[in-house]
Amino acid sequence: MLFLHSFCVLLLTVACDAHLLYGDEVSETRHELGLYRNLDEVLDAFRRDKSNISMAILDAFQNKCLYMEDPVLPMGKRKPFIVVEGNQKTSKHSIAVKLANLLDGRYITHLAPCLKKFSSKLLGSSPLRRPFHFLSLYAAAFEARVQMTLNRAVVV
Repeated sequence: MLFLHSFCVLLLTVACDAHLLYGDEVSETRHELGLYRNLDEVLDAFRRDKSNISMAILDAFQNKCLYMEDPVLPMGKRKPFIVVEGNQKTSKHSIAVKLANLLDGRYITHLAPCLKKFSSKLLGSSPLRRPFHFLSLYAAAFEARVQMTLNRAVVV
């Protein structure tokens, strides 16, 4: 059994032409590709879009997903953080849920429950689809930190 004591960050790389981009070109290119460096850039994507759904997603994220001060993970020994990977979603989900129950821990889904109701409202062609995905990852990571602060095992 593998116990992870820190969070890992998945970095996505995109093949680009060999030319250099400067200043505003870099920002525009990242925006066009849907790449975000941090939470503020993800939130800015929603702030730029003045639609009702965008404002509702921002409100839900700030008031329901981030429902307390940013938790600080305790130093020293703590319960495990486990990631279950696989190609088959249903069996991966079943294994993760059973493992979380066995460890008396918490199973955290990829789509954060605090944002789930908005998923069906964003169609595949919506420009908010990708930032919504990243926002949900931030919400899930926050929930994982909360659970680990409470000394619970976390299974993702």
